[in-house]
Amino acid sequence: MINFLLVGNSSLFNRRIAPALVKFKNQIECYMVTRNPKNFNSSLIGSNRVFESIESVLNCNKIDIAYISLPNHLHFETAKILLDANINLIIDKPAILNRREFERLLNIAKKKDLFISESLVYHYHPAWKSFKSVVKECGPSLLEAQFTIPKLPSTNFRNNKKMGGGVINDMGLYMIDICTRFFDSMPIRIHSNIKKDINFLDPIFISAEFKNNNFFNGIFGFNLPYKNYVKYISNDTINSLERVFSPPADYEIIIKKHTNGLDSTTNVSSADVFELYFYYIFDLYRNKKFDKILLEFEQQSNNFLNLKECVLNEKF
Repeated sequence: MINFLLVGNSSLFNRRIAPALVKFKNQIECYMVTRNPKNFNSSLIGSNRVFESIESVLNCNKIDIAYISLPNHLHFETAKILLDANINLIIDKPAILNRREFERLLNIAKKKDLFISESLVYHYHPAWKSFKSVVKECGPSLLEAQFTIPKLPSTNFRNNKKMGGGVINDMGLYMIDICTRFFDSMPIRIHSNIKKDINFLDPIFISAEFKNNNFFNGIFGFNLPYKNYVKYISNDTINSLERVFSPPADYEIIIKKHTNGLDSTTNVSSADVFELYFYYIFDLYRNKKFDKILLEFEQQSNNFLNLKECVLNEKF
């Protein structure tokens, strides 16, 4: 059995993480640290395994993997405490907010032979693989993406700069990850509306140029109508995929293709991306492939930080 600790009791945990973990009940023993011990998923965690501090749970249990689902500004200090206790980590995205945090956590994990994984899960959906296989022979292209959401409650931490909120922290990883997964490289040039004095809650409009004459245009932000799609445009063909960044577990995704005036669709069965992600992580953990998990974290974090640094400091 894997002793699995959940740190935090976020909305994401209750909506997506807990329902996925329930499917692994015969493989994991779950514990929770939360300031609200009266509100937890009882189908996953027994009342005697809910604690109010990390120290209290570590005093009486050996934890193998911990999942940090807290506001962004709490990730680093919480992660450091758990790594120092020799615990492998999964952290909500963004796992880190700056290069100092990234290098500190990475160095500790390497020294202790532990892994860190950032729960960027959208690409585990089979629709993503199907979409990439459809477009891989299309040649030079324009990739378009939009992920915008309506206004958040005023109390949501993503509205609070001191808590690591803002569009670039919440959605920056999506911006750069979808590009690098398609084009297998970092961009040659990036242009955006981001300036040092821009409101951190303003939408981000970004365009990027990649090798082999490939391009990306994206819109990401809060306080806008809900949009969640990616389009791949090449010659006379447009391929599109809806709900790419946050597909519901019960949502059947449709890949649409328009070419030479004709439309066609490919239906992809629903899938729980968090379930697929946990299956992947638990399998690598059991087979002690920690280096592979840590390398993925290193690459994702570097890409995210490179994006932040280049748009905020105008390095490109």
